Amino acid sequence: MNATLTLVELELYDPRARAGQSQRRFLCPFCGADKPRDAAHRSLSLNAQTGGWICHRCGRRGLLNEFKAISQNPTARLDTMIGLYCEASKFPENSFDWQRAWKKSANLSDSPGAAYLQQRGVPPALARLAGMRYSPRWYRRPAALFPICDQAGNLVAVSGRFIRERNGLKTMTGGTKSLGVFSTPGAWKSKVIAVVEGPMDALSLAFCHLPSVAMMGTNWPEWLPEAIASKQVLIATDADAAGDEVVGRLLEALAADTPHGVRLRPPIGKDWNDVLRQLGRKPMQDFIRKRTQDQAEANQSLIAAASQSA
Repeated sequence: MNATLTLVELELYDPRARAGQSQRRFLCPFCGADKPRDAAHRSLSLNAQTGGWICHRCGRRGLLNEFKAISQNPTARLDTMIGLYCEASKFPENSFDWQRAWKKSANLSDSPGAAYLQQRGVPPALARLAGMRYSPRWYRRPAALFPICDQAGNLVAVSGRFIRERNGLKTMTGGTKSLGVFSTPGAWKSKVIAVVEGPMDALSLAFCHLPSVAMMGTNWPEWLPEAIASKQVLIATDADAAGDEVVGRLLEALAADTPHGVRLRPPIGKDWNDVLRQLGRKPMQDFIRKRTQDQAEANQSLIAAASQSA
């Protein structure tokens, strides 16, 4: 039996329903007011990604009216998903507990954070493997969360990328980000590693099979050069003056032990997520492969010339 229902009606009927989940439970407004108003009687199940709902007690089902109107509008759909995940608890900005917020954060799957990543061309499954989560109340705003870890793998900070920008503010970080990096799956075990500024660039390169770590800016933790010294390092910082300046400093820090240090500069846009969104995965892979091959041949020529002169 189909029925018409809106999110506002659900939350007004059951204001204490738990938020921050991909599958939310509510008291059903169609079942009558005779049943106890407690968690055990929340028989209506709502999918926060699709807007579909069903009451397992009375059998009514349907699609939230908000989703009927926005089925062809990805931006509006994302806004509605954010509303579905709206967190009930409050974190006053002047006393924000980032560790508590991280522990309370939701699985990235089927969240507005996953929808945001898809809009940026990054598969949510890859982001989940990198440890990403979603919070509806990161400094009071919905955000995709990037874990920042030290050399031992301990969480030292979390960077939240807001789903919707406001007043030019894109991110807020809790903890001490200068102590760690954001890393993509397999980066520390790989013989080749890219060093980037931001986590979206790291995920973009990892999607093209290039394991990466993000410095969370243009400076790195003091332990990073030693941790990557035995690898082939691709310095894939942004295509601007600040990104170019990082290259010289990092190459100098790596020079003693690193066999190859290569500048991998984005060919279009400012950063590697721009490249992914504008070119697509396959052309981006081809560019990276050609650039690294050209650099490898150049390095071999330099080694041969040095051997002959000696």
